Amino acid sequence: MSNGDSVEISDEAVLAMLRDEEGPVGDLMRELADQIAAVAREKAPVRIPRRFRTGRTSSARATGYTRANIESVTGHATTHDDILFGGANAPEDPGLFLELPAKQMHEKHPFLSTALDSIWVG
Repeated sequence: MSNGDSVEISDEAVLAMLRDEEGPVGDLMRELADQIAAVAREKAPVRIPRRFRTGRTSSARATGYTRANIESVTGHATTHDDILFGGANAPEDPGLFLELPAKQMHEKHPFLSTALDSIWVG
């Protein structure tokens, strides 16, 4: 400021803004979460019926189950002072299984990481 005025920023007001789900940060987190979920849905693998056997006692879900049930999520980070976050959830916590697959899987399917890396703020 050229006239010598100073600006004071309230730490409490900044934290309140970062926690307010109905404020501008909440709006941004919802927008980013929607972007993340859309990319995750696009990138999630879908098992091809009859190509891979699941066996009689398998607990495998129907083809496309993971993709169809990916949703955006916003909330308060309990490990980061209740500041808002945005992201995507997939059913049955596939993160470890699909992002770090067992040796018998020949190809990685990092749809959640790919989705997170794809966000942009414009």
